[in-house]
Amino acid sequence: MKPVIIILAVAWFASVFANLYRINPFLAAFILSVAIERFWETFLASKQNILAKKSEFDWLFKIITYYYIAILFGTVWEHILIKRALNLYLSLSGILVFTSALVLRLWAIRMFGGKWNTCVLGKIKRKFKPAKLIKKGPYRYIRHPMYIGVILEAVSIPLVFNSYYTLVFAAIVYVPLIALRAYLEENELIKIFGANYIKYKNHTLGL
Repeated sequence: MKPVIIILAVAWFASVFANLYRINPFLAAFILSVAIERFWETFLASKQNILAKKSEFDWLFKIITYYYIAILFGTVWEHILIKRALNLYLSLSGILVFTSALVLRLWAIRMFGGKWNTCVLGKIKRKFKPAKLIKKGPYRYIRHPMYIGVILEAVSIPLVFNSYYTLVFAAIVYVPLIALRAYLEENELIKIFGANYIKYKNHTLGL
């Protein structure tokens, strides 16, 4: 899977650089920064490398990753091909939402001290389970700060570019997949932490 993602990422970067003259410089800098940060977060930031292990939920991680790349492609190419006049207020709103999402995700990552992963655990990966249930930081109030951050990010990126068709795709296709991922993860955490997680679930907000 990783080679495929790298190939797609390289193709995306190549297409952006080849068309930089057709993209607003600020928007180009923004989307390139987004892509680099996401690659770092997905493959480099976690000290717990479990991508090489197999589980019954790997298909979901693959689909979500491919669709995220599709959002990046769609955002840029819709902006290039349709050539809409940018609505400054929408773009600024998108940047505000994206910044909030990034802060929320990085805050959540920090709570794990590097021992976090990008996949729903599943039976095989369950041995990589967290040593304890995290209830501090954003997890004190919401169960899925990472996923909420990802949803906000997926919506904010096309919003910054005023790529409305891509925004609709993110809302009706990508967001439900993240919600499914959160649901499956909760089932796994119940198996790991039992009544302790159920009690935590009853006192926090989820998706």
